[in-house]
Amino acid sequence: MLGDCIHNLRSSLDHLACQLARLQGDYSDKAFFPIFKRRYCIGKNGTKKPCLNVNMRPDIRKVLNRIQPYNRTPIGRRLALLHELDIRDKHRAMLVVAGAARGATMQLIAGGRPTGAKDRGRVTRVSTKPLEHGKPCVTFSYPDAQLEVDPHLKIAVQVVFGEGGPASGRGVLGVVDDLIRLVKREVIPMFLPFFGERQMRSQSIFRDGDLVWINSTIPTWFIAHHLRH
Repeated sequence: MLGDCIHNLRSSLDHLACQLARLQGDYSDKAFFPIFKRRYCIGKNGTKKPCLNVNMRPDIRKVLNRIQPYNRTPIGRRLALLHELDIRDKHRAMLVVAGAARGATMQLIAGGRPTGAKDRGRVTRVSTKPLEHGKPCVTFSYPDAQLEVDPHLKIAVQVVFGEGGPASGRGVLGVVDDLIRLVKREVIPMFLPFFGERQMRSQSIFRDGDLVWINSTIPTWFIAHHLRH
């Protein structure tokens, strides 16, 4: 499900690129939304040329250039992350793991009643590594020796991206929420003026049974394209 979400976000940008290409009569559906970490690429004959060599109008290419990762802007870095996650999901496996987000304990129980706040334990260590079977993830300390398992001990589990890949150690929900905001509220609105649309304001999607209604703030060209497909 996470991979589908990431891929759908990346694909929406490719749909945008196809519509931008059609503004100058290119209906081949071969356009893609460029995301490059390097400004220049080396060709087969060893020549150096700009990586951003798309068949787009100069004014559109200017906007595309401004948000590329090689400019090291916040938008560019997040676009690079979206692209890397999509590639990783398509060609390997999305590495997500469970990690101990925090530990919490209330108070000890003696004879069916709380013993009081003085016996309350505290968290002294939370492992930052992925959970492993049989290995401690949270360490607690108590004012007095505690020989039994605290029945009020609770450990929250957070799903994070695994080590060695994009967004390593970061929470999945936070990353995906930010990428949705990036595509929906930052990147797509930059290109709306090229279609004669006003800048996109807040969008609202609400459900009515099994139907999903989208309000009129979404550009008409985007709706028409997806209805055809």
